Amino acid sequence: MSAIGFYLIYFFIRTIAFLPLGFLYFLSDGLYYILFYIVRYREVVVKDNLSRAFPEKSPQELLMIEKAFYRHLADMIVESLKMLHMTPKQLSSRIPIVNPEILDKYRSEGRSIVAMGAHYGNWEWTLGIVQHLNYKTTGVYKPLNNKRFDSLVNRARSRFGTEMVGMREVVRVLLKFKRANTPSFNVFIADQSPVWEEIQFWTGFLNQITPVYLGPEKLAKQFNMAVLYGKVSKTGRGRYSVELIPIEENPLDTSEFVITRKFFKLLEESILEKPEYWLWSHRRWKHTRKRENEESKGIFRFTENNTRK
Repeated sequence: MSAIGFYLIYFFIRTIAFLPLGFLYFLSDGLYYILFYIVRYREVVVKDNLSRAFPEKSPQELLMIEKAFYRHLADMIVESLKMLHMTPKQLSSRIPIVNPEILDKYRSEGRSIVAMGAHYGNWEWTLGIVQHLNYKTTGVYKPLNNKRFDSLVNRARSRFGTEMVGMREVVRVLLKFKRANTPSFNVFIADQSPVWEEIQFWTGFLNQITPVYLGPEKLAKQFNMAVLYGKVSKTGRGRYSVELIPIEENPLDTSEFVITRKFFKLLEESILEKPEYWLWSHRRWKHTRKRENEESKGIFRFTENNTRK
C-alpha cells in the first residue's frame, strides 16, 4: 500500500473513532447487514466451521448462531475503531476483572503470569484490564505483514499501558524482566492456528482434531510462571468482563501438553455457553485436509481424538 493510501485510510479511521459509541452502534447495525446479506464475508468458512463444531444442531440453530456472530463481529469492528479515541479509564470501565483478588497471592510471591486468552468477545478491548493490574503487562502478538498498519495497531494498543511484544521477541523480553526481578503479566491470544511447519501438537477441540501452539505452555515452564485463563463474557453492548481462572500454578510439575489441553477445554466451555462470540470467520481448521492426506499414507501427527472431553 502506498503512503498516500495508508494515510487516507488512517484519517478515515481516526475520524470514525471520534464519533460517540452510541452512534457507532447505529453504524454497526448497517455494517451487520452489509457483512451478512451483501458481502457475505467469509460465509463459506463460517458455515463450515459451525457445522463441523456443532454436528448435533439443526440448520435453523446454526443459522441463529451465524447471524448472532455477524452482529457481534460488526460491533467488535466499531468498538476496535473507537479504541483510538478512548482513554485508559474509559476502556477499563467497560471491561473489569471480576476477581482481581486472585492476583494477590502471585504478586506477593513475585510470580509472573501467563494469561491465555482467545479470539472471543472483544480481545482488543481486553487491553483495558491493565488498569486493574499491579503488574508490568505485555501483549504477545504476531506482527502484521504491512509495517505501517502494524505500527498503527501497536501504537493504539500501547496507549493503555501494555507493552506489545512480537512472538519472536518474547523470550528476550521475559529474560529482561527476570534479570530486573520484575514480575510480569503476559497475555497470549492462544487459539491461533500455527503454520504447518510449526505444528507440534494436535488436540481435541470442538469436535475437531486441532493443531495448536505450545508457546504459552513452554514459556510458563521455562520461566516457572503461573498460568491463568482469561474468561471473557459479554455483559451488554459495549460491556465485557474478565474472570481469571487458574490453569496451573506449578507448571514445572505438570506433564507435557497438560496446560495446553486445560486451556482448550476451558475455551470450549466458553464457546459452548455463548458460541456467537468466538471468531468463526477464522480458518481455524485449514490444515485438516493435509493431515488427512498424511494419515492415508500412514503418517500420524496428532495424539488425541476429536471428541469433546
